[in-house]
Amino acid sequence: MDIKTCFAMVITSNYFPMAQVALRSLRLNSGLGDIPCYVFCFDRNDHYWSIDSRLDELMVLYDNKLIVQRVDAKKYAQHGKVWPGYWSHEMFNIKGYDRVIFTDADIICLGSLTSVPVVDLGMVWEEPRNQFFVGFVVVGKKYLNTETYEAVLKHQKKPETWGRDQAVYNEYFRKDEVTELDLKYNTVTNKKSDDIRMLHYIYKSGSGQLSPEYQKLWRVHALAVDAELKGAGVFRWHCR
Repeated sequence: MDIKTCFAMVITSNYFPMAQVALRSLRLNSGLGDIPCYVFCFDRNDHYWSIDSRLDELMVLYDNKLIVQRVDAKKYAQHGKVWPGYWSHEMFNIKGYDRVIFTDADIICLGSLTSVPVVDLGMVWEEPRNQFFVGFVVVGKKYLNTETYEAVLKHQKKPETWGRDQAVYNEYFRKDEVTELDLKYNTVTNKKSDDIRMLHYIYKSGSGQLSPEYQKLWRVHALAVDAELKGAGVFRWHCR
């Protein structure tokens, strides 16, 4: 039986170059075929950033299968600002799919995702912090509904829940409600693994500098993005 699946991703101005690499790698390496990707963003409408001014690049890199959804800033206003660390909540409000695979924008898909299990809710367990890590999330039909979406938004607004989406999910969902996914689906760059499907480029305090191996890998993928955009006539210079 076919499992109707889509990707989802938050894209902000700071993460735009990384999102380019992420989208291209998902298209080429996930093995999930011609599935759409929902992009959650917020236009600041200033001269620094508007996703509309760069949308043609993303469409080239993901074969015109992007669905752009603007975030309602009022829902995410905490301490007087719009905080994108919570925008992954929007994945629970996607309708018409059996499964949503949410991924952070700072990843590279290095291998097939066809073996990702069909679960109600799945994340990778993070040691030694003893919590689920939100860089890669699988959401099944049980939680793809307005009720879950509004409940998560409500929980986010609690005074003691402040930081980002990861804190919300680890507090709102019981541990026995979450299926622990294999580390290969969210391998951070301060770790090593023989089988990496999703490599997550993190820059946490204490994580250290990227290894030469991972620096080279990033450069290879970034140059491939530039080459593809140049071939399509939509390349714009930017710092990576």
